[in-house]
Amino acid sequence: GNRARWIGGGCILIAIANLLISSSHFLFPVKTIELNTSTLEWQIESDIRRLPVGTGFDQFLAELPAEQWAQPLRYKLNNYPQEASTSWLSEFDQCMEKDWNLVENGNETCLAFYRFLRKHNTANKKDVDNLRSLSTTSYAFCDKTLNALRGMIEKIRCNKNVSNMGPTATIFFGLLILGIGRTMPFSLGLPLIDDNVKKTNLPLYFAGMFCIRIMGPMLGFWMGSVFNKLYYDGEAPHGITPRDPMWIGRWWQGFMLIGGVLFFPSVLLFCFRNPKSTENNQEKLVEGEEKVPRRLALVDRHLEKSENGNIPKSFNALSSDFQNNILTVFKRPIYRWAMIGRIIDVLAFKGFHIFLPKYLELQFGIPQYIVNRLMGVVGIVAFAVGVLCGSLLMRKLRLQGRRAALLVAITGAFSACFSILNSTVGCKSTMTALGESIVQSRSHLNPTNFNCLKGCYCEGSPLYPVCDRSGLNVFFSPCHAGCHITNITSILNNQKTPIFDSCKCADGGKVSRDFCNEGDCMNKLYWYFGNMAIGGIVGGMGVVPGVLIMLRSVPPKHRSISLGFNGFLVSLLGNLPFYFIKPLYKRRKYFLRNSRDSLLLELKIACLHSVIN
Repeated sequence: GNRARWIGGGCILIAIANLLISSSHFLFPVKTIELNTSTLEWQIESDIRRLPVGTGFDQFLAELPAEQWAQPLRYKLNNYPQEASTSWLSEFDQCMEKDWNLVENGNETCLAFYRFLRKHNTANKKDVDNLRSLSTTSYAFCDKTLNALRGMIEKIRCNKNVSNMGPTATIFFGLLILGIGRTMPFSLGLPLIDDNVKKTNLPLYFAGMFCIRIMGPMLGFWMGSVFNKLYYDGEAPHGITPRDPMWIGRWWQGFMLIGGVLFFPSVLLFCFRNPKSTENNQEKLVEGEEKVPRRLALVDRHLEKSENGNIPKSFNALSSDFQNNILTVFKRPIYRWAMIGRIIDVLAFKGFHIFLPKYLELQFGIPQYIVNRLMGVVGIVAFAVGVLCGSLLMRKLRLQGRRAALLVAITGAFSACFSILNSTVGCKSTMTALGESIVQSRSHLNPTNFNCLKGCYCEGSPLYPVCDRSGLNVFFSPCHAGCHITNITSILNNQKTPIFDSCKCADGGKVSRDFCNEGDCMNKLYWYFGNMAIGGIVGGMGVVPGVLIMLRSVPPKHRSISLGFNGFLVSLLGNLPFYFIKPLYKRRKYFLRNSRDSLLLELKIACLHSVIN
């Protein structure tokens, strides 16, 4: 058939897949949990620290009813020494653990205490609004009331039992369609170019094609650097910035943009007219006529035909032909070993490519959008330069066969050396410093080990790393630094990175994200990307020779099916096994495993506990 139309159809599938992936953001929006005003009022009123001066033990006894049920309580409270102004409140600890709306009928003691708090510890509208705002911020304070409210919100979220099957299935089918569509431009495009250009110019055409193909990831990284600066769902919570590990960029917008831009040109390519049917797609020349250039070969001239000159069209004939072609291709030793090498290469590169952005973010302390920008500008451009240099080298030296394979082996070995060299480049960023401190002592996640954290209730606090003025001491969150709420208005109205004060665990009493010192991480980052650029140039020089070896290792009529079969096995044996190897790989205990995963485990335990209860 018309290979241009097939390629256009594949591009249409790619566009649809991108739109389908982005649609999961709109089809399954994140549901925010809104607590009613009475719940917020109770959280404020139950904070006994807000009781007005002079309101306490004597006043509660005076307001206690003279009924018979109150006599044992009155007698017990009278036994408390008068100088212990707050110790009598311990009699109501059990009441404080319950919501006043859920108290069992007949618990007159708790009801009397609640009436006392409602009368003397009333919450006004400003207090309710401030608490509502603070409960949605990306950071937590050393405050029992606020953290109890956060725990209540998390418990409600756990009890909702929200399933992620919907968005997962949508993205899965989008990726499935994407995998089907992307095989057509590659498996049909290379033979299409091979049939329509001179063999001496083929390396340059392949280099141009691969350079354009490499421009795709470069453009993708550039879009990632732009969209990752924007919060995924409109306005970001107060205090969180793109450099924070809990930041989620606008991931879906890139898929939507690519799908929309790609769809209409793909439709035009799908409507490309069929070539005129001529024998072997060439005009027969009469003696003395001027030579006419051969028409564009949109249909593969090397297709195997039956004895009557027709291409098999029935399902049985196509199935038999497909099986025979696969066996013929797989029996070629050069093709087989080239494919094994490609599978091993992808298996190694897949894990590196997936974890590289997060590794750079944590290791060097840089925001995700800067990571995307550097990977696009340095890594992809260097690889494109390498592809172009490799094609020029192939054309200049006329490398064929073993000499081309030797070039692939040399460039691959040198590129691997630079990757190994990068494993020695590192620094002590804020995140790695926090990870090391948690490995050495779990005290940041266990507030009972610090007297300065007494009464903070920091369990389940969101990750928001802050440092003291020296920049050397890193805390998991302002709550773990012992920071109390002092000036709510200035914190909420300040659009810059907040500075927290009244922090009992920090030297100087103040902490902020801006106080964190990344040390020499930027210099080490330049070394890292310098090695990556050199390795990318050297590794890119082996791309064109590798593809030419693959094409020349099979008969011309099997080129498309060999490329498609190669792509299938590379995806199956190169991409897929990585997700099974990853859990078995015993990684070093970096921050991601030792702190954030610990926090997630605590939240899962909290959800499980709420379900059991």
